[in-house]
Parts: sequence; structure tokens; C-alpha cells
Amino acid sequence: MQGFRHNIGRLSNITFVADPNQYRGIFGPGTQPYLDELDRSISTATSGHLAGMIVEPVQGYGGIFEKPEGYIKRAAERVRAHGGLLIVDEVQSGFGKKGIGNGIPLGAVVARREVAEPMGKKLLFHTYGANPVACAAGRAVLK
Repeated sequence: MQGFRHNIGRLSNITFVADPNQYRGIFGPGTQPYLDELDRSISTATSGHLAGMIVEPVQGYGGIFEKPEGYIKRAAERVRAHGGLLIVDEVQSGFGKKGIGNGIPLGAVVARREVAEPMGKKLLFHTYGANPVACAAGRAVLK
């Protein structure tokens, strides 16, 4: 996101693309101009080999704006064509637009097997790990 609100330096090897905000985006409404910008960024600001792209389906911090129809799917195709993963950050918007804990703090990571397996023997920690009440709530919500 350009013009981020905090005065912090950017890390190297990270490229930002225009957020396809349909109300205040630099290209106005529509999907294609933002996908074209993604293509331009991949071809000019990267080596062409991507680690991944992080996208929020609903921009929570910036004002609750959904991505335009088809943007995420078509952005994922571009990122995967360059060897990268699409990382969907749904912390504020919820798991598939539904809060997985229904108000109880709960997080989840969903990944393809080949992405998750290398982490199987690693020590992972997170804020709400192994909370049986939150897990029960999440299970009930998903059912």
C-alpha cells in the first residue's frame, strides 16, 4: 500500500503495488488497471522470481474496502506463474468473510500440503495457540 500511515523504512526486496481501492485507488474503479500495474511491478521491480504476494481481501486498516471482482484470483495466477505464493491476510475480515471464532480470539492458517509440510518439525508459536475454548468455538462456527 503506498503512503502507509507509519513513518518506517521499507525492507529490501519488497515491492508495493497500487491497492485496487475502487473508491480512492490511483486508477479509479475497475480491475484490469491494477492487474496491469502488478504485471509492470513484477517485470520492472523484481527479478521475475517471486517469493509471494500478501493481499488483504478486505482492506481493514485502510477503511473496509473489498478487492474488486476477480482481482485476487487473477493476481494469484500472476504470482504463481512467477514461482510465488499468494498469502491472503484475513485477520480483520475473517475466515472467508466469516469470523472463525465468532467473537472469540482465534486464528488459523490454511495452506496447501506442500507449503505446510516443511513446517511440521518446526517450533511454532502464536498468540492464541492451543486454547481449547477458542478451538471449540471455531469448530462450532465452521460446522
